[in-house]
Amino acid sequence: MKLQFAYILNFVQAVIRTSRHFVLYRDTAVTPQVRDERLDHCRRCAHFQGGMCKVCGCYLAAKAALASESCPIGRWQQAKGELRRTWIIVRSILVD
Repeated sequence: MKLQFAYILNFVQAVIRTSRHFVLYRDTAVTPQVRDERLDHCRRCAHFQGGMCKVCGCYLAAKAALASESCPIGRWQQAKGELRRTWIIVRSILVD
């Protein structure tokens, strides 16, 4: 029970953090190629489970698409290169 509460709290904190980044950096999104590279790193990680990261609690399809985000254990960093508008990300997440 205690572990479940910690996981839920971590997830809520991650949603709030990611939402804040989404609002603050709403025009910064990575290209599909960068997103796919990030997700490949995630899929090979022991902390990847059901599309989510067990370390930060984030839904990785969304997190990997945001330029302002980084991996909590350092597998990939914030993007500084080619970026796209966020509405394109949202569309690509919904279509993929």
